[in-house]
Amino acid sequence: MKKIIASIVKKERKRAKLTQDKLAEEIGVSTRFIQMVEAGTERPGFLNLFRLCHALDLHYTVIFDPLWEHFKKKLLK
Repeated sequence: MKKIIASIVKKERKRAKLTQDKLAEEIGVSTRFIQMVEAGTERPGFLNLFRLCHALDLHYTVIFDPLWEHFKKKLLK
């Protein structure tokens, strides 16, 4: 799950041409937190996921649909 979020956040941040510092500032977290999310070592909570979507101008499904697919695969094993 962390890796899915990491790849989406990093890709979309770059697409939006935001630095990690700027993204962190926009959602009210530390730059270190963004670095850890993008490295897959930290998982943001729901509130920060929605803040990330807003800051990156994403519909929430961009993040939540891949997570749902991941969980469905695990549940069906």
